[in-house]
Amino acid sequence: MMSNPILIELMVKYRQQAVIEEAEKIRLQRFAKKNNPNRQFRGIERFADLLIRTGEYLKRRFGTKQTGNSRPHLTIDDAV
Repeated sequence: MMSNPILIELMVKYRQQAVIEEAEKIRLQRFAKKNNPNRQFRGIERFADLLIRTGEYLKRRFGTKQTGNSRPHLTIDDAV
């Protein structure tokens, strides 16, 4: 058994550093898992994008066509 206090202190510091590094790895893994969208969410997100694109297409295809300038656009000077 070692009785040299300097060696014991060095071993304790080494083990403490190893524990801190392991805790940091676990923290980063939990953070990555929490912030990584799962497969189901990505599917829902793709479906939502599809719905939005379809709606925009339908608005372009069947939207009302305005002739002339029936609604004048406001400028910043008009709002003041």
